[in-house]
Amino acid sequence: MIYIRASIEEDIPNILENLRDSDVEECLITGSSPEENLRTGLKSKLCFTGIIDGTPEFMFGATRHSDTIGVAWLLGTNKINENKRDFIKTTPLMWKVISGSYSYLTNFIPSSNKKSIRWIESSGGEFKGEVEVKGKKMKQFVYEVPQTEGARYAGAYDSSKESY
Repeated sequence: MIYIRASIEEDIPNILENLRDSDVEECLITGSSPEENLRTGLKSKLCFTGIIDGTPEFMFGATRHSDTIGVAWLLGTNKINENKRDFIKTTPLMWKVISGSYSYLTNFIPSSNKKSIRWIESSGGEFKGEVEVKGKKMKQFVYEVPQTEGARYAGAYDSSKESY
């Protein structure tokens, strides 16, 4: 079961200590440490934490690129992979809560990160191109926010229930 709630400072240590190798690599490619990314995310108004078995296991959110475009991000532990079914079930809500007033969410991920590419594609994201950053190929994804979504999250979500 995955429980989603607004992030707090105390969520960072467990996630940072157990961060997936692919997330560490992505942070380093983009020029920031994992800790810097988590702390920057925490400062944004759209930052949430996934709780698995009572422990913060991933943080995700969106930061402002422009009035209509948000930069989506997620950093987490291997508990995501161990709870794949619940994670996939929770994904539509995750997109919804970080949509805010944006029309689009976007970011780049390493082309070698096949799991994240499949997850983004299966949840409605599209890949628009590839660039090279520090010698690594990165794919840009774009998620078009449905008109009915955004800024409607008011509480916590429990993946064992069908509502929040």
